[in-house]
Amino acid sequence: MRSAALLLLLAACHDWREHVDPARVTAMPEQTPLDARPMELHGERLHIRLTPRARYRVKGYVAETSRELKHTKFHLSKRYFSMRYEPPTVVPLPREFGRYMSNNHLVPANAALQAELDRVRIGDLLTLEGRLVDIEIKDQAGRLLMRSPTSLSRDDAGNGACEQLWVEALAIE
Repeated sequence: MRSAALLLLLAACHDWREHVDPARVTAMPEQTPLDARPMELHGERLHIRLTPRARYRVKGYVAETSRELKHTKFHLSKRYFSMRYEPPTVVPLPREFGRYMSNNHLVPANAALQAELDRVRIGDLLTLEGRLVDIEIKDQAGRLLMRSPTSLSRDDAGNGACEQLWVEALAIE
């Protein structure tokens, strides 16, 4: 599984961020409910069940989480994404700014999509399409190793706020 933090709208930028055009990313992600059967993936040691919850399309800039974006600091720890705005003497970002950011855990639907995801670089404008999925992983004996629901909201934060996307199509602009 590969993670990429997508920043959907950006203000002032440096280095690669100087080339960011917020006008190219003006829409919120498109999400429609989906009632589909779970997908079962079997490996030698693991059994993975992906339960589709919604169709999803998102367009945004890929941001490196360990660098600053002007006065905004990003942090990715395991599966959790956070940001903070510094210094406090600077006018802070509006509270709703977080709605324009998402931490996407990407599961490519096939090897060709995996190869495309491997080409993605910090600063790329990326469009992803697929299905938001809940993930459940069990070992060979059927013991639950991990259960992780996907976020279905743009207003959540913290544990469970990540979008887990079964990527069926992508475009790097």
